[in-house]
Amino acid sequence: MTITKSEQGYYCKICGEEKQRATMQIVPVDCWSCGSPMKMALILVSGTWLGPEAFTSDQIELARSKSVVIQEQFSKTSESKYFANTCPNCKNFIGEFFIHEYLYLPAEDIDLGFVCGKCALKNIENLI
Repeated sequence: MTITKSEQGYYCKICGEEKQRATMQIVPVDCWSCGSPMKMALILVSGTWLGPEAFTSDQIELARSKSVVIQEQFSKTSESKYFANTCPNCKNFIGEFFIHEYLYLPAEDIDLGFVCGKCALKNIENLI
């Protein structure tokens, strides 16, 4: 008996799209505001970098277990609240617009297995 890709979980149960391998990166950085050391978390899936605003609750907990402070913040730029990488010292955050500045720094990679990139991107669209 052959098991199909659908039966193996290669396709999203919500939208039916094929899942893609995802990697969480834990990046040590200095806070842009106070200069204190902090860690930030990013996820690469389907060729797109995602910040905590698109993380699942399990992904937020994984990042927090790696000493990343993720808190709900209010962005004046987008006039909305979303989860963001936050400095543990001054509580300022790295907004989604500025994540691109940290993409290629040395990081700890964590394999997240296969996730649906389409649904992850949809989470971001629902914030806008």
